[in-house]
Amino acid sequence: MSSRNNSCDNAVGLQSKLIALKAELKKAQSVIVQQQHMLQVQKQLMDRKQSIDKVKQKLLNNLNLENQSLRNQVTKFEKSIQDKNQELEKLTFINKNLTAANNQLLAEMAKQLSGPTSEEKEIRIQQIKRLSIIDTKPPPPPPLPLPQKLANLKQEQQRKIPKRQLKQLHWEAVLMQKIEQSFWNDADDLTIKVDFEQLEELFYQQVNAPQQQQIPAQVSIPTLNQHIQILNQERSRSVELVIAKYRLTSQLVIQAVSNIDLKFLDGEKIEALMKCLPQGKEIEQLEKVKSSKDSQQIKLNIPEKFLVELYDMPFFEERLCSINFKMSFIEIKKSIDSKLQLVKNTCQQLLQCKYLEKFLLCCLAVGNYLNISTPKGIIKGFKLESIEKFNLIKGNDRETSLIIYTITVAEQENIPIFKFEEFEDQLLNNQLMNLIGEASKFSLIQIFNNEINQIKIGLKHLEKMLTINDQNINETYQTFQQEVLDYYKVIENEYLDLQKLYEKLCDHYGENYQNYESEKVFQKFNQLFILVKKAKMQSIQMKLSQVNEGRIKETQTQLTRVRQSIMIEEQEQANSVKKQIEQAKKLPLHELLKLKSKFKAKTNGKKQE
Repeated sequence: MSSRNNSCDNAVGLQSKLIALKAELKKAQSVIVQQQHMLQVQKQLMDRKQSIDKVKQKLLNNLNLENQSLRNQVTKFEKSIQDKNQELEKLTFINKNLTAANNQLLAEMAKQLSGPTSEEKEIRIQQIKRLSIIDTKPPPPPPLPLPQKLANLKQEQQRKIPKRQLKQLHWEAVLMQKIEQSFWNDADDLTIKVDFEQLEELFYQQVNAPQQQQIPAQVSIPTLNQHIQILNQERSRSVELVIAKYRLTSQLVIQAVSNIDLKFLDGEKIEALMKCLPQGKEIEQLEKVKSSKDSQQIKLNIPEKFLVELYDMPFFEERLCSINFKMSFIEIKKSIDSKLQLVKNTCQQLLQCKYLEKFLLCCLAVGNYLNISTPKGIIKGFKLESIEKFNLIKGNDRETSLIIYTITVAEQENIPIFKFEEFEDQLLNNQLMNLIGEASKFSLIQIFNNEINQIKIGLKHLEKMLTINDQNINETYQTFQQEVLDYYKVIENEYLDLQKLYEKLCDHYGENYQNYESEKVFQKFNQLFILVKKAKMQSIQMKLSQVNEGRIKETQTQLTRVRQSIMIEEQEQANSVKKQIEQAKKLPLHELLKLKSKFKAKTNGKKQE
């Protein structure tokens, strides 16, 4: 019995051990499955990364290929459009000739049947009276109408009338007297091809907004404070500061001026003394003081006494001004030569700039279409400052201004507006824009009143000073006077030639050249080029933004496709992992132990590696 009990106890112990072993095996199986799952997930992630990188490279390559193919298609399309446009031009030219011939035949037939009208008779009588061919005799039968009027009527008939009310362009027209001398006389805006439907869609009047009246700027007229004193407080203070700064006395200054001591009278001191010289009524008051100072009727301050003592020296002002003029003559000469050459180069380049004329003609074509049904009507030419009005009118898309649209029209007419490479063969030429910017800082009349007038005044001072019988003065200033006279004759002729060139420039563009305030005209050109450059940059940014939006949409659609494919792959892999786990659960213990030993061997080999 005892042996049987021991065997039963042993059997129970073995069963409990087996149960414990089975539990440990189950734990080991779960750990093995988890580790296998982790390894599989890591491999899958690595594979996904590699597949995503491959997809990205494929997408980039496809995008580059698509861009190249699109560029090729665009070039082919542009060439085909150019060919079609040339064919259309030929057909329109033939059609115009045919319509003109038909109109002439119909007009001649109608005139032969009806004879001249009363209005034509009156026009002919007025023309003959102006030419003073007859006095009051009845006129002969009138001839055919003038060809210019026929051309104007044909142009009015050829103009397309908009279907909707457009935004009005408040520009300033060139006078007919100026047009005859300008390039507008030979220009014809009907030769410019404009997409009128697109223009009408962009710039039709949506709301009849009240027009803003331009309030004239109130010009503040400065009031001049007239002082009756010999020297006012500011002037006496400035003279006193000069005396104290340079430790001057009247005797030292007179001695240095008479001996032409340039060591003592350097440029800084001469400039300070020139500012101290009396002007206008101060000279009259000082003359009165000089006449009455012996009787000691007037007590003078230190600055006034200093000036009176200086003016006791004969021709003091002429001497000091001559010394200053000789020291500054080279700088004045350089300033005059550089400014005259700058204005000359600017005028010549603007006269030779054919792209500017074509661009202005494109502006005229667009503006005439906007104003065809307004009180402004059709004009032959416009002033340069009117280009600012093109920038103020915005399209209904709130992005395209009228000047941006005009630039697109000009580029369709093969006018190179702007290139990123620095080429001279374009409208926005950097060299020309720099010249105009520099020339707009001064005017021709300023050159005449400032620099050239300084030479005139310097010559007068030299003439007065040379009347003094002083050998030192004659030796130093006679040759200098002849040099200045020769230069003045040359520069006077150059200035007159430049005036004629400037007048030619103003006539060419229909501008006024009165008073020779050239900086105002050049500022108009400068503003025109600046506005065109800004508008061109805006149009480039708009095109880039449109291209970027298209590319972003394409990449987003491609990314969504890739994400969907990755999600599908992940779901498939998860399902496969679940199936493998279910199969592993159904396996017996010995197979699980074999799998465990294999897994340990693999992990040990990887650790050793």
